[in-house]
Amino acid sequence: MTAQATDLPGPAALVRLRGVSTHFPVRSGFFGSLVGSPSAWVKAVDGVDLDIYPGEVFGVVGESGSGKTTLGRTILRLVEPMAGSVEYDGEDIAHWNEARLRPLRRQIQLVFQDPNAALNPAMTIGEGVAHPLRIHGLATSRADARRQAAEMLERVGIAPAGAFLDRYPDDLSGGQKQRVVIARALITRPRLVVADEPVAMLDMSVRAMILELMLDLQREFGLTYVFITHDLATAKFVCDRIAIMYLGKVVETGAAAPIYARPAHPYTTSLLGAVPRPDPSRRTRTKELPAGEVPDAVDPPRGCRFHPRCPKAFEPCGWEGRDVRDLFEARWAADPTAHERESPIVGPLGRVSVSPDAAVFPRGGERLRGLLEQLRAEAPDSGIWSAVRSISTDGGAVVVRFGPGPEPALQDVDHRQVACHLHGVTEAGAGR
Repeated sequence: MTAQATDLPGPAALVRLRGVSTHFPVRSGFFGSLVGSPSAWVKAVDGVDLDIYPGEVFGVVGESGSGKTTLGRTILRLVEPMAGSVEYDGEDIAHWNEARLRPLRRQIQLVFQDPNAALNPAMTIGEGVAHPLRIHGLATSRADARRQAAEMLERVGIAPAGAFLDRYPDDLSGGQKQRVVIARALITRPRLVVADEPVAMLDMSVRAMILELMLDLQREFGLTYVFITHDLATAKFVCDRIAIMYLGKVVETGAAAPIYARPAHPYTTSLLGAVPRPDPSRRTRTKELPAGEVPDAVDPPRGCRFHPRCPKAFEPCGWEGRDVRDLFEARWAADPTAHERESPIVGPLGRVSVSPDAAVFPRGGERLRGLLEQLRAEAPDSGIWSAVRSISTDGGAVVVRFGPGPEPALQDVDHRQVACHLHGVTEAGAGR
């Protein structure tokens, strides 16, 4: 099964995001006391531009910590962005208060990842599905609400509905619970549904059935889906267009088919490389998997946020002082003999002073400078060493300096948009 092709209208996006940033405060003190100013901010979503068109399935894909769930909650206005605009059907709802948002809630709904957490165990299935009707005044009576709930339950495959209306969530299987969650989301006849990992908690045997159901409902009710997932195989199964997110940023976006066929961003390539392939003839394919873990969203890397993990990173990608320290950590972890040989020259890495432009080793002098120059000579045109402007001594200290490393802007590449300097060095925000 594949998603149906969608004829996208020109500029009439149903959802239009421009410069959207949603940050969360990090507070220090006893149990993160809410008193006082935050000590830092988690940059969960950081300057996102997207257009989502009526009738399409728009996928948002990325690893855990990429910001995709926060982006979905920002679109739904379950959280308020710190900056930017969130236009729904031509109106900027980014900073509407709850009273103003309430009438809009019937048009934009959420399908949760975990149906066990989404359903109230104290409510019967009929009460839970009918509850939005009562909130929005869409039923003339309890009997009318019960009738509408039964009709929607039948439509999502909970049949005969009469046998389920007075049962409780604990009486249902995981797949049945997710069908109930979908019924509750659609009972108000919304235009936009944000589905946050809607099959992640289900057994493999029922995932395809739920995805088929969601696509059938999309066609029947004319829905627009924002489909959030970490699974590129699932996104390929259902999505017309996708946005690949990494550490709060969109790094590649466009029609799903060409992105899967010819990924243009190294992160997209690495995600696709991690997808298991059943074809035995392709077992020897080259994989460009990223090194290490997703960095801290409180203090993301300079320039391209993927550069510390990217196998193709080069001079303008945003190398900085802490990358030198990380280089030695990785080198010594992989080769204990290198640690024995080099650590007396380098000294404790915790004492290295780092900034966006430099790394300063407090001691080591000419011996350390010689070591750094040797490592640089081994790979002068690749990775971190391609970005080093100078290695100098200052008394006993050694200073490694870097040139500018702009954050890449999205640019047109092969009928999609990609934020990567490999396709031409661009600077985010330069055109704003």
